[in-house]
Amino acid sequence: MIENFKLKVFRVVADNLNYRRAADELHITQPAVTAQIRSLEESLGIALFDRVGRETSLTLAGATLLQYARQIEAVTNEAVAALAPFGGLEGVELSIGASHTIAVYLLPALLPHLLLEWPKLRIHITGGSTNDVLQALTLHRIGVALIEAPAHRPDLKIETFGEDDLILIVKLDHRWAKKPFICAAELVQEPIPLREVESGMRHYVEEYLAQNGILLQGDSHDVCD
Repeated sequence: MIENFKLKVFRVVADNLNYRRAADELHITQPAVTAQIRSLEESLGIALFDRVGRETSLTLAGATLLQYARQIEAVTNEAVAALAPFGGLEGVELSIGASHTIAVYLLPALLPHLLLEWPKLRIHITGGSTNDVLQALTLHRIGVALIEAPAHRPDLKIETFGEDDLILIVKLDHRWAKKPFICAAELVQEPIPLREVESGMRHYVEEYLAQNGILLQGDSHDVCD
């Protein structure tokens, strides 16, 4: 039987493909990480990593085990969360993935309330684009994903937990400043700052414009990272 800690060490090393970064994430020494991986490989009788110089990569066996390690970790987190109402949560970890806007502006206000209810909960936050966060969820690297734009993913359970407004801002002397509303066709008459290509919010804006017969032309508009 594989020990849970060894499996976690393996998963972190596999995600980072770097023993030093894995040690930092696990808050243990690099030799301890190496010892755990060596012990796991010896108990299984197979090599999980290929090491050439300073480069580390997964073997086929390692890639196979990684899929199961992520599933086991995800199911364990779900089980612990299900037991939360019964008390405890000593040493429980929750991995949250959040798109950039939520990670920066929303989570700092939400997390204190969560910790008030479950003070022993240890929370890990991973930020990224909507695509990055949903990919991490699919691969069981995180337990829950928070994104700020609709996602059409039939393979995932998606629920709305809040609403936000997109507001057009212009200078006081701009020709739109005193207009009560403008149509979609007018929007593309000006340079539009957009999020990065994989941003869910960018997809939302592009879908809105497309529904109104407006297609953005390549890189003709500014991109805001």
